[in-house]
Order: sequence, then structure tokens, then C-alpha cells
Amino acid sequence: MPEIMALTAEVEQHNVPMTSLGFLSNAKVKALLLSTQKMANGSGAILSADNDGFNIGGTRAAFSNNVPSDLTKGSGTGLSALIYGAWGELLIGQWGGIDLIVEMW
Repeated sequence: MPEIMALTAEVEQHNVPMTSLGFLSNAKVKALLLSTQKMANGSGAILSADNDGFNIGGTRAAFSNNVPSDLTKGSGTGLSALIYGAWGELLIGQWGGIDLIVEMW
């Protein structure tokens, strides 16, 4: 899928560290990539598995149903997100406090 290669090129052109790159998506994308051949001659699926888990073109891939599968773009609906980035560089900003409710039984 050329869109996947375009996604990787978009991220990598910004000189991100190459040590923690990976894909994240949901179960719908996982099923699609496992059933989509890399080449017309059936040389294997885009998504492959080894002892370390799943990968796309040698890059780690993880899947969570917390990734949306109900996106829209143009006339397309029910679309899923495929996220690619340097996960070791991820920063999460938290404004305000965190409320914890502890229930003792």
C-alpha cells in the first residue's frame, strides 16, 4: 500500500530518531493488513508476525481498539486511523490535576 510508505516518509523526513519507530492501529486494520498481499504474486501479507510481535516492512506494529475506527474523510466513512511515529519521543501534556477516587471495600 503506497499510503503506508507515504506515511513513513512524512514522519522520517523530519529527522525523527530511528530507534523507536512503530505503527499503531486497531483490529480492523490488523485484519486488513494480514489479508492484503505485498505483491500480486502472493509473496506474503503486508503485516507479518515474528517472535517479537507484528511488523509492517520490518517496523513494529501494535494494535488497540482504543484507536478510532469510525473516522470520515470526504465521502468515506467507517475509516480507521493508522498512526506512525517515534514512540520513544512521545510526550503527553497534562493540564490541571488528576482526580483519583479510591473505593475501599
